[in-house]
Amino acid sequence: MKRFVIGFILGIGIMYWCLNHGDALESTTRRWFQGTASNYRDDKQHKAARDALGESERRR
Repeated sequence: MKRFVIGFILGIGIMYWCLNHGDALESTTRRWFQGTASNYRDDKQHKAARDALGESERRR
C-alpha cells in the first residue's frame, strides 16, 4: 500500500509538471533539434558526399 501511495503521488506530480511546463519543454526541444540539424546543413563532408553521389540538396 505504501508503494502504491508513493507512486500515485509521484505520478500526480509528474502529470502536473507536464501539464504546466510541457509547452516550454516542447518548444525548447524543437529549438534544440532545429539547431542540431542546422549544424549539418553546411557541413563540407556531407556536401562532398552529396556531390559525389549526384544528389541535389533538399531544403524544407
